[in-house]
Amino acid sequence: MRMTWSGPPLWLMTIAMLAVSPGWTSAVAAAETSTDAQPTTAELLRMIRERDALIVDLRRRVEALERQGAPPASGASRPPQSAAAEPASSTTRDSRNERPPAPTNERTGARKSAATTPGQFDVDEEAAERALERALVITGALLLPVGQVDIQPAFTYIHSEDDAPTVFTAQGSQLIASHRIRRDVFSSELFLRLGLPFDTQLEVGIPYRYVRQQSVTEVGFSARADTDAHASGLGDVSLGLAKGLLRERGWWPDLIGRVTWDTSWGKNSDHGVSLGGGFNELQTSLTLTKRQDPLVFVGSASYTTTLEKDNLKPGDQLGLSVGVLLAASPDTSLRAVLNQTFADKLKIGDRAIGGSDRVVATLNFGASSIIGHGKFLDLTAGVGLTDSAPDYSLGLSFSFRFGLLKSGLLGAGTQ
Repeated sequence: MRMTWSGPPLWLMTIAMLAVSPGWTSAVAAAETSTDAQPTTAELLRMIRERDALIVDLRRRVEALERQGAPPASGASRPPQSAAAEPASSTTRDSRNERPPAPTNERTGARKSAATTPGQFDVDEEAAERALERALVITGALLLPVGQVDIQPAFTYIHSEDDAPTVFTAQGSQLIASHRIRRDVFSSELFLRLGLPFDTQLEVGIPYRYVRQQSVTEVGFSARADTDAHASGLGDVSLGLAKGLLRERGWWPDLIGRVTWDTSWGKNSDHGVSLGGGFNELQTSLTLTKRQDPLVFVGSASYTTTLEKDNLKPGDQLGLSVGVLLAASPDTSLRAVLNQTFADKLKIGDRAIGGSDRVVATLNFGASSIIGHGKFLDLTAGVGLTDSAPDYSLGLSFSFRFGLLKSGLLGAGTQ
């Protein structure tokens, strides 16, 4: 059997390895000491098996040296292999020659190309759409590039129950009762975001609500009165403008300022059930973002003032939130956000209604995933932490992104 090898002078390595191999040395010694007697057939077969085992071991060692980067010798060729061994060796060669996936820059969403020099990144369109960035956009912590549009239909379910003691009169007797109000709010909202020049973004929200409210008066464990009401209507349309104020640099975070006008176009109530709209509100907010890949820390503060209408003025609100987002993979992100709202007392004319101030705190969890080119799915779940907060909420939203410049809606141009 004649074998030829690729790599460094393999015949020298073969002789050296065979010379130091304990099995081969013992075989040679046995052959020299047995010059007086001819070896038996069993001994010859044993020596052949030992030789074959040494050849297989030598082949493994040579291939290991080749994988460690030993330069091939010019003019050398690979040893012929049997048909049975060819698939395994070809798989090994393919796995060695296959390039590893290019690492992704978590901060910019760009993918480092294997063909570029160190420090250079090629922008990868799919990497730029990572779920983390998309989640930051829908939470208001990141602005869209110029000419990009996000259309996001969202669906939310909120359940809440409030109990209050009351007096129930039956057959001339007054009894201490418990008055319970259950509310199920089904809300659908269409969000529109448009990236504008000078690091700004236009935001529009159009909500619609359906409310089912049940009032139950219980004396002991017996329900004495039960009313069921339904209401629906358009909510307040919101118009907002966001502006990037600072770029993250060193220990400085990203800073986004936002002004939102919540119009009074929606219904305030329907069939005696409150829908929560009908007032003009002006909100200003600041949002800070700090990255420590794969984590992003987000904090925001907002102040909302409500204009008086029909001699009624809801209290102003101070909102604070803090959260963290995790890039679980390029296509999936997770987040947890704590929201708190401190609402002032309701005023009727110049008189403040005692006990109408409240603190609403919720803990929200979210999971987001890219489900296709430009398509994004987001799931949220929230739980109330204070008496004034809803008991729990569930949300589902889809986001579709496209470029106006690329589609030609803003004229010819390159995105």
